[in-house]
Amino acid sequence: MTNTSSREGEKRVDKIEKLLENVLKRLEAIEKLLLSSSQHSSSSLSVAAARLATAFSLSIVEAVEAANRLLSVGKYVVGDPIALAIVESLSDCSQLTISDIARRLRIIRGRASRTTIREKIRILEKKKIVENIGSRERPKYVLRECLK
Repeated sequence: MTNTSSREGEKRVDKIEKLLENVLKRLEAIEKLLLSSSQHSSSSLSVAAARLATAFSLSIVEAVEAANRLLSVGKYVVGDPIALAIVESLSDCSQLTISDIARRLRIIRGRASRTTIREKIRILEKKKIVENIGSRERPKYVLRECLK
């Protein structure tokens, strides 16, 4: 019986070691992302990443990448909170319809009008921030930065 419990204990320790190695790898990846994001202040990047992770259920790594995109593209829509919210909703590189964007804007802003979103999307397309990768009849929008 002691051999059995000893083997079970060793298996548990091995499992814990593997989990810790995985956590360390993830932390290193997050650290690399944060260090490579030196063009943005770490506080604005952190706030944007936390907001994106919470709103869209992203992993921390995905949220940091999305926050980088938001901060680099968001400067072109300063002063337009709806356009900025649209960019934020697309910052995870999802391909979204107007209805999808409206759902996300309701999470971010509490309300959203598809007509207003459509107007803002046209402006963002003209500024080459957003691109329709769907058809004219069934448009799907994505940040151009995500297509690079």
